[in-house]
Amino acid sequence: MDISPEAIEVARQRAAMAGLKNVHFLAHDLNDLTLDAPVDALIGRLVLQYNADPARLLRHLGACVKPGGIVAFQEGFFKDRTYLEPVCQLYETTIQRVEQTFARIGTDPSIGGKLGWIFQDAGLPAPQMILHARVERGPDATVYKFAEQMVRSMLPLMERTGVATTDEVGLETLVDRLRAEVVALGATLEVPGFIGAWTRTPLTAA
Repeated sequence: MDISPEAIEVARQRAAMAGLKNVHFLAHDLNDLTLDAPVDALIGRLVLQYNADPARLLRHLGACVKPGGIVAFQEGFFKDRTYLEPVCQLYETTIQRVEQTFARIGTDPSIGGKLGWIFQDAGLPAPQMILHARVERGPDATVYKFAEQMVRSMLPLMERTGVATTDEVGLETLVDRLRAEVVALGATLEVPGFIGAWTRTPLTAA
C-alpha cells in the first residue's frame, strides 16, 4: 500500500515480473485506512517518518491487526555524523545534504531511533529492535551508487529547499568522484543505517 499511484504501478510490475499472483496492491492514504477483516501482520518500511504523528498512525494501523499478530517497521537512522575513517569530505557532504533535505521537508531522518517510544505510545508492547548499516571500502563498494541514487531521487527537493543546486551536486560525476576520494584515502564508510522494530499485538482476554 502506498499513497502514490506511480509507486503502486512500479510494485505491480515487479510482482508480475517475479510471477507473484497472491499480492494485492492498493493506492490509499494510511491515515484513513479501513479493512474488511483484520490481517496477520502489518509491515512498513520508510513510512512513519513522513507522518506528523507517527504514534497516532501506528495506533490506527495496529487496530487492523489480529490479536497476537505481527507489527514490524523499519525506518531511517541518520546520525549527526556518518562513520568515516579517515574523513571523506565529499561523502560526508553528500550524506549531510540528504539529511538536511529530509529535515527541511518536515520529516525526521533519525526516527528509527525513536521506534521504541513510538510503538509504546501507540499502545503496543515494547518492540525488539535491530540496527542495519552497511560498512564498505574499496573501488567495488556499492556505497557510491547508493549515495548517487539517494541524491538523484531527492535532487528536486534539495533545490526547492535550498540545500544544494544541480551544479553543486554534480550528479553525473558523483559516483566517480566518491570512488576516487575513498580509494585515494583508503577509507572505510558507513552507509546511513536503518532500525527495524517488531512486536505482536496484545492477545484478547480469554
